[in-house]
Order: sequence, then structure tokens, then C-alpha cells
Amino acid sequence: MTNKHPKKIFWFIPLFILLVFLIGGLFAEFYFRFEETCTPDKEKNKVAVVIAKGGIYDAEIMNSQVLEYYKSVKKDLNIENAGLKKFEGKTIEELDAFVDNLYLNDDVGYIIFVGDDLPVIREETTEFIFWNKDTGVTTYQISDPTGREEIVEYPQGSKQPDVGKYAWLAFDYTKRLECTKENCIQPSCNDVAVSVILPPLLYSNDEKLNFVLNILATYTNYHENFSTIIKKYQKSQLYIYDPIFPIEEIEGDIDSLKGYGLPIIQVLNTEPEKVTAELKEKHLILSFHVHGSPTAVGMGLHYVGPQPTIGQPYYTSLEEYSRFAKENGVPALFFTDPTACYSGGLRDPQSKEKYCCWIQIFMESGVWATYGLGGRSDQVFRMKRDFSNEKTIGLALRKRMIQQDFIYGDILAHME
Repeated sequence: MTNKHPKKIFWFIPLFILLVFLIGGLFAEFYFRFEETCTPDKEKNKVAVVIAKGGIYDAEIMNSQVLEYYKSVKKDLNIENAGLKKFEGKTIEELDAFVDNLYLNDDVGYIIFVGDDLPVIREETTEFIFWNKDTGVTTYQISDPTGREEIVEYPQGSKQPDVGKYAWLAFDYTKRLECTKENCIQPSCNDVAVSVILPPLLYSNDEKLNFVLNILATYTNYHENFSTIIKKYQKSQLYIYDPIFPIEEIEGDIDSLKGYGLPIIQVLNTEPEKVTAELKEKHLILSFHVHGSPTAVGMGLHYVGPQPTIGQPYYTSLEEYSRFAKENGVPALFFTDPTACYSGGLRDPQSKEKYCCWIQIFMESGVWATYGLGGRSDQVFRMKRDFSNEKTIGLALRKRMIQQDFIYGDILAHME
């Protein structure tokens, strides 16, 4: 007589395996959804604009514009303010303590640092010293305002550094400021979310003041008339890329951009007519994967000048982009994941042109927030989802851990 029990056991095995996968999947979903979440203190919910006391921006007209910004934020988001705060120190350590005090004693959860006279900028000068004709080795000296002087040698055939003075936002500084605890280990939860507004560094003092006042006036208008402004932009993303990059890099970008939950329109920078047409359509979010410099980026926008070469990446100048934005309106309210070669540059080491650079020009054109998010791909994916759905991008930063973030513009910008 045949024993039927083994058949029952074999029938149960695939069901058991299926249950294991289902339970494992649910556990993974739970883990990845909640592994990086934070619970910000609801009482620490005020916004503060910070300037240097006695500096370029410490003027009555600045105080008036900040008050108008605060009124519009109250109307739009019902967020209170802690007034215009003036920083008296000089170092990042002093600024860190200043931020801690705002959080602990003034209930500040959001800060906008205004101006280039706050210690959030790093500078470095590279000078040519000597070229050894026998070995081909080139020697440079690198120095900065802290007194550091370093001699660096570059062998023949290697990529040589640009000679001149660099300036960039110190991303590690801003990340440090966001955590009010001592010895924060990154990534950690952000107690405070911060952003910066910086003018072209070679402007005169009056030009710098007017530059940031105009940007604050733009953000005031966005909060005051959000429902009207947001209707001008499609709930979609425009992604411009250079075909020179490996396909796996492009696919990685696309996978990350899916975090926003918005349609993605892809355009090559070798097709300037298509790029220009799409920029006129005004998508909510714009991102690039292109080469660039402080004064020209391969975004493919062709608006003035002779026709570009067919099939070649088109590099758009600062002036060309600015003219397009003035005549057509800012092409996107949010610019995300700028390419490293131009994302942090605040001056052109090869030029003394006052009108520079991309970060400042994007703000000038009306981009509400330019930002970069660094970390694991799934970590960034989830943060982008929060940027789409939270009350403000600042609240998203406070609710989720991430290894790196930098925000130029309005920390209270929002997509909904």
C-alpha cells in the first residue's frame, strides 16, 4: 500500500518557502521605510534668517525685507519666526554654538544663512611654482585663509589643477550646523535644517545687498502666492544628460529620480531645440548629468548666438541662461543633483568676471531651491519622496537621516 504522507509534506514545502519570502519582504519594507526616520521636536518649529552683525547685510532695508518674508511664510505655512538674527563671531565653531542656542532657546528649527560674510564658505588658492623639464613633474602651492600652505607635485601626463582662487560652500560645515548635539556622527538626525543665499563674490557691497534682497523678495512672492505660482509648473521632471556618460550612470540617475513620484522627461544635451522647448514648458524639477564649469554648463539650452553643431553637446553660458529666464520665466522651481564640477563653485578661478557662478545665477533667476543629496541610492530615493510630500523641504531634512545635504535658496520651499 502506498504511503500518501510524503506527498502532503512535499506540498507544504513550496507554501512554506512562499511564506518565508512574504514575511521577509514585509520585514525589509518595514526596515527600509523606518531605518532612517527621525522625530523632530515639534516645539522647535520657528524660522530664522541669520546675517553677520555689522556686515554688508546688516541694514534696515534687509530687516524690512525679512519681515515681509516672515509674513508670507506665516500666511503660506503657518510657521512662526524668531526675528532677524545677527551673528557676531568669525569661526565655524562660534557659528555652531550660535545655531545651538537658536535651537535650544529660541525654538528655531529652520535657518537661512544670508551673505558671504558668514563662515560657511571655504577658500583656497592654487599657484604654479615650478616645472621640472627633466621629470615632467609640475609643482604647485596650495594655501587658504587659515594659514595652511601645502606643496603638491603632479607627474607628467596627469590632470593639472586650475591655477587661481577657489571658493565653495563648505558642505561638511552646513551638515555640522544641522546637528545641535556634541560630536554628531553622520549620518544623524537633523535638529535644524539650513539653507544659504550667497551673492556673486566679486560684486560690490551694494550689488551683493541688492542681489540677496531681490532673492528674498522672490521667495516672499512664492509664499504669498503659492497656489498661483505652482500652477505654472507641470508636475514632472526634466532630466538633461550628455550621451558621453556610461548608460549605467544615466540609469542610476533615473532610478533615483523616480523617488519624487513624478514623470521624468529625458532629453540629450546634443538636441538643443528639444532642450529649449522643454525648458519653456516649465517642469517642477530640473536635473542634469553633464559636464560644466563655473561659467558654462552643457545643459543644451540654446537661446542666442549661432546655431550649435549638430550632434555635439551644447554648452550654455551664464548670460544665455539668464536671458532665457528673464524672457521666459524660471524654467524650474527646483534644481536637484547638480554635477560636482560646477555645483559648489562660487567663483571662477580662471576669471575675474563679477557675474558668477551657476548657484548664484540659478537663485537670481528664481529657482526656489538648488540642492544635492548624498548617501546610499535607496537613502536618497526616500529623501526625494519626502521632498515631494512633506510640508517643506526643511521638514523632510529633519525627518530623515542622510549622509550629506546642501540647500541653496529657501529652506521652507515646498512642492505641494
